[in-house]
Amino acid sequence: MTEKKVRGLEDMPPYTKLNYFKILIIMANTNGEVTQLEMVELYRLMAKNKLSQVDRLVLLSWMEEERHNQLLELCDNLYEELNDQEKNIIRFSLIKDLIIIMGADNYEAPEEMELFNKMKEIFCITEEQLGFLKEEYETDKTFFAEETTDNSWYDKFEETFLTATAIGVPITVLYYQGSFKREWSLCRRLYRKPTLPGNIAKAVVLGGASYKMLKWFLEGKRKKAHKLKEALFEAASKVHERADDYLTKDIQKIQEELQHTKEEVGQRKALNHRAVLLQKTLGNLRSRKPQLL
Repeated sequence: MTEKKVRGLEDMPPYTKLNYFKILIIMANTNGEVTQLEMVELYRLMAKNKLSQVDRLVLLSWMEEERHNQLLELCDNLYEELNDQEKNIIRFSLIKDLIIIMGADNYEAPEEMELFNKMKEIFCITEEQLGFLKEEYETDKTFFAEETTDNSWYDKFEETFLTATAIGVPITVLYYQGSFKREWSLCRRLYRKPTLPGNIAKAVVLGGASYKMLKWFLEGKRKKAHKLKEALFEAASKVHERADDYLTKDIQKIQEELQHTKEEVGQRKALNHRAVLLQKTLGNLRSRKPQLL
């Protein structure tokens, strides 16, 4: 019997992802309206998890009404046909994404906190787990910001560390070999050949070797870290570009619907509101840099 593959949210069934994002929208809509800042985060999360346009348009229509009373039902349905590992993936991912939505406008409203605490209870999230998720969220927000900062302080620290090691290692080795022990014996002082030039040569060789080896080691670690950061930035950039593409296509779809629809005034007004909100969201997204999610 083959073991069932554990799926990430991206690979889960469309109805699971739809329920998942409906919960996020309830959080975004806590104050009665989803803002463009919250929409930016929603679209980035949609892009990360590859939501279809059909589902995105369903969500855009769905979010225009108060849906708070459907929360428990959505939470119950979220685990449908998932194994235990996938349930854990869903619950931790959802809590972190709720944190992202709450932090979109840099203000956590009391209503948002009340809903968030309710979600913590529903999904049995401990304070320790929550602390880890919040720490991860804060790290993700600033992860790429370090690319543009001045790293000269680190270079100076590294050079000082290498120099100190290059001096310290040979001194320590030679000391324990007895090279720098004072020779108090009159006989040795009279008849032993001076060893200072030899000691200096040893110190130079050991110092140079220590410096080069540590330099090579630190450079290797730095290159690996840089490659990892580049790979993460590339992945984040793809999500960012996909979110841009999603918004562009959804705006076009809504505008086409506006041109050809014969719906009543209220429906046309709702469609126009969606189009304007998405246009503002797209402008906001394009003013930002890619970010880890």
